[in-house]
Amino acid sequence: MSLEAFKALTAEESEQLLLAPATVTLLVAGVDEKIDRKEEAWASKLVNYRTVTAEAELQPYYEAVATRFDADLDKLTQDWTPGDTESLISKLEALTPIVEKLDDKLAKILKQSWRTLAEQVAKASGGLIGFGSISDEERAVINLSMLN
Repeated sequence: MSLEAFKALTAEESEQLLLAPATVTLLVAGVDEKIDRKEEAWASKLVNYRTVTAEAELQPYYEAVATRFDADLDKLTQDWTPGDTESLISKLEALTPIVEKLDDKLAKILKQSWRTLAEQVAKASGGLIGFGSISDEERAVINLSMLN
């Protein structure tokens, strides 16, 4: 996806899409009301990896996201109240009509990319060699059902 794919979007809508990975990260990392720095660090690495490992259509998107991800996550975290998952869910729900403006294939791989990011963030801490690493709270949100 080149950022050309965003040309039909307003600046505010583009901004919301660029903020989505940080929002997903905070939702998953904070759903249990305690943010583990391992989750944040892993999410940052994942976003950077995706600049070269994501589907070709998504690489320019992740290049744009990577340049601002840590600052976006810090800002969201500062403005967030532990236990307030509803505001984050609302931000993600607001992405649905924006994503619908994109090409169907692009919309599908973008949402799937956010879902795999959510799952990887959830797996970043806890558990024993990968077993039990996703808490019940995380499991309830990692499918990002609010993005229908």
